[in-house]
Amino acid sequence: MIEADILMGTVVGASSATVPIMAHPPQIVGDLSFVGFIELVVAHNRAHAKARQLGVKLDFKAKEAVAPCLATLAKYKEADLPAVWLNAGNIIHFVTIKLQQL
Repeated sequence: MIEADILMGTVVGASSATVPIMAHPPQIVGDLSFVGFIELVVAHNRAHAKARQLGVKLDFKAKEAVAPCLATLAKYKEADLPAVWLNAGNIIHFVTIKLQQL
C-alpha cells in the first residue's frame, strides 16, 4: 500500500492549470500530478502478478481535489487498482471508503 497526499496545485513543466497533485501542504507546486501517479501505479500493477500489485491510500488535503480524483479512479478496473482507500479526515469528517463501495 502506498500512502499519498493530494492537494490542488500546478505541475512543474506542465501548463499553469490547477490540478490535483501529489504534495503535502503548504506546497502548491509539484512534480507529479494525481493522474500521473495513478498511471504509474496501474502500469506497475499490470506488469506484476497479483501478489506484487500495489494498493493506494489517498489522503486528500483539499476538498477541491476529491471530485477530479474520483473521476480519474472511475476510469480503471478493480484489477488495475485492487486496493484503494480514501481518507479525507483533514477536510471533512474522517472517512475511509473502499473504491468498490462508491
